This record gives sequence, structure tokens and C-alpha cells, in this order.
Amino acid sequence: RLSLNNCDSAKKVHLVGYQKDPEIYLKAVDFFVHASTEEGESNVINEALSCGLPCIIPYTDVYSRQVLDSCGLRFRSNNKISLCEQILKIISNKKLIFEMGNSGRMHIMATRSPLIVAKRYSSNLRKVASFPPNLK
Repeated sequence: RLSLNNCDSAKKVHLVGYQKDPEIYLKAVDFFVHASTEEGESNVINEALSCGLPCIIPYTDVYSRQVLDSCGLRFRSNNKISLCEQILKIISNKKLIFEMGNSGRMHIMATRSPLIVAKRYSSNLRKVASFPPNLK
């Protein structure tokens, strides 16, 4: 039976739920678990990645676009064993934590920085503004 209770690091796992000031926790952890499947792109995932934290996230289309495979691990939604397997995979692997964390930070800097986002908005607005008159 696979369980975090059988893991030497189980006492280091804390499930904190919603937090008003997540930066306190993001500074103190080695990786981030996000289990929600009911939202669009998650700001907290971007925040965790920008802090250099690998993310453990559910398999969903939106998260597969948001988080590269090099930045995190995925688990099957509503499957505790799948989630536990991914936590056990990363919990004692400092090299994996470092590599995924570094990749996540680089990914966020390349795709979510204010300048990059502003250029993307500008490009999209220019495309919309230049539609031929018969498509308005």
C-alpha cells in the first residue's frame, strides 16, 4: 500500500489549503502541489513557478499548456494514489527539485513577464484591429 505515512518525510508534508498570504509558504517549501481542476490558468501556479518551485498538478488541458513537463509532475485527478506517487517521487530528490524549479522559473520569465505579456496583448490587438471590413 502506497502512503505518505510510510515515508520518512511524511512529517514534512503540510496541507495548508487556501492562504491569504501564500508568499510565506512559497518561501518555505521545496515544491508546490495544486489539486484544483475547476479553474482556468492558475495564478498561484505561476507564482510558485516564479519562486523556483516545481509543481505537482493534475492532468488537465489548461495546466498542460501552463506548466511544461520540465517544470513539474502530473497526477490523475481525484486519484490519491497517483498524487501520492508524484509526491514520493519528488520529496527526496533534491536534484529533481532543483532542475524542475529552475526550469519553471525560466519558463515564467520567458512567458509571463510583464513585457512579454504586454507584447502579446499588443500583437493580439493589432491583429483584431486589422481584420478586413467584411469580418467586423
